[in-house]
Amino acid sequence: MHLFMAVPSALTLNCGAEGLFDSIPRSLVWNNLMDDISLKQFTAMDQAANVASYVHALEAFDGIEQLQQLKVIARQRGGIARGCSILDVGCGFGLETLRLAGLVAPGGKAAGIDHSADFIAEAQKRAAAAKLQIDFR
Repeated sequence: MHLFMAVPSALTLNCGAEGLFDSIPRSLVWNNLMDDISLKQFTAMDQAANVASYVHALEAFDGIEQLQQLKVIARQRGGIARGCSILDVGCGFGLETLRLAGLVAPGGKAAGIDHSADFIAEAQKRAAAAKLQIDFR
């Protein structure tokens, strides 16, 4: 089984990761997007007033080209390929888990775990819509 742990981009941003976000217009990251969320709330998502705002923010972060480049490197170095079994720890609502499931199919298995029941429910909904068999817990 391959273990895949992606550093949540919002937490990386909060920790002051230098360089990665320098070329991104601050309007993408901060305008309106950050008005409805608290970075500290990521540690207790099921208590958030509006989980959809967090989903929207993470989808926006996921669109950052440099972040996608890092994820490609992680998948390559992790040996993710057809037939593999993967576990995405801290999978959130499954953005990367869905990608990984597509890479290991056919014959592979994908699973994701997250502390947030709300994120897991969203991940299950997205997997069903994509017709992917992913074990989210």
